[in-house]
Amino acid sequence: MPPSAVTKLQSEVNKAVKVILTNYHPRPIRANKVIRDTAFGFNSYYPHEINLLDSPLLQRLRGIRQTSLACYTYPSAVHTRFEHSLGATVIVGRMIEALRNRESALVSNPVDCAEARMAALLHDIGHGPFSHGTEIIFQEFDEIKNVKKEKPELFKDNAAHEILSYFIVNSSSFKEKWEEIKTPYLSRSDYKFNISGIDINKVALMILGKHPNPDMYFFAQMVNGPHDADKFDYVTRDGYFTGLRTAINIDRFLLSIGTSKNDKTKIRSLCVDISGVT
Repeated sequence: MPPSAVTKLQSEVNKAVKVILTNYHPRPIRANKVIRDTAFGFNSYYPHEINLLDSPLLQRLRGIRQTSLACYTYPSAVHTRFEHSLGATVIVGRMIEALRNRESALVSNPVDCAEARMAALLHDIGHGPFSHGTEIIFQEFDEIKNVKKEKPELFKDNAAHEILSYFIVNSSSFKEKWEEIKTPYLSRSDYKFNISGIDINKVALMILGKHPNPDMYFFAQMVNGPHDADKFDYVTRDGYFTGLRTAINIDRFLLSIGTSKNDKTKIRSLCVDISGVT
C-alpha cells in the first residue's frame, strides 16, 4: 500500500529540515533577551525563543521581505518576515496579558501561554521567496493539493505556507532539535514554567489555527484567526514602512478582547467587544 499524501509530504519536509538544521548547535542562553522593535518598542523573549530565533529556520526569514515586491512602489517597505515573527510573538503575549486581566483562570497555565508564543514565532517559517507572491505557485503543487484532499478537516482552509510551517514544526528533525534546545532549561530555577510541558504537536496545530482542546481554542485563534496577532502586526508594520495610515489601534483592541464559548460545539473562541473596533 503506497504511503499517504500526509506521510509523503512529512517525509520530504523532514529531509529538508534535517539538512537545514544539521550544523545548528544551540547554546544555553543565560537569561531573557530584550529586543527593540520599530513597531512595538522593547520586548522580552525567553531563552528558548532566542535559540529558535538563532536557528536557520528563523534566520532565513531575514531574507524574505514581508510585502514581496511592494518596495518597488514604496521604497521603505523592506521589512522582513523575521521582524514580523518577532512582532506577532509580542502581540500574542499582550493578548494573553489582556485576557489575564479579564478572564485570568483561562490563561493561568504558563505552558499554554508559552505554546501560543512559540506558535506565533514559528508561524511563517514555511514561507517561500517573495512571501505571498509565491503562494499562488505553492498552492498548485500536487503535494499541497493532495494533503488538503486527504485531510480536509485539518488543511482545507489553510494557505500553502501555513501547511508547510505545520509540517516543519511537526517534523522529527525539528523535534530532535527542540530536545537539544529545551534540555539546558529543564533544571533552571529562574524559568517560570516547566518547559518540558510544551507540546510541539499542539504548537504545530496552532499555526493552522486549531487546538486539540475546544476550551483552549482561543489560544490558536491568537495565532491564526479572525483577529489574530499576525494581522495586527502586519497591518501596523506594513503601514509604518509604507507610510500608509491605518485605523487599527492595538491598545484599544486589547482592552476589549475576551472569549465566548459555543454551547453546541464547546469551542471557546477569541472575541472582541464592538467598542474595540468602532
